Amino acid sequence: MENSYSTATVIIGLVQIAKMNNCPSRLLPIVSVVLGAVIHPAVSGDWSIQNIAYGVFLGLTTTGLVDFGTKAIEKITDKK
Repeated sequence: MENSYSTATVIIGLVQIAKMNNCPSRLLPIVSVVLGAVIHPAVSGDWSIQNIAYGVFLGLTTTGLVDFGTKAIEKITDKK
């Protein structure tokens, strides 16, 4: 649990790098989930099914955070 914030930050950063390298936007959620499933257990050092599932959850969460942030910024810039 203590690695969650750092793992989520790394996932967001790597997904943004994939996005800048012309990864199709429809694949970005899958990239995020796979990164979460690999990075969180690697950082925590425990490859149990619970940690892998938690990594998947982090990947899904970061996908939602990025989508929410993008939509919020679009709303703000459209009002001007």
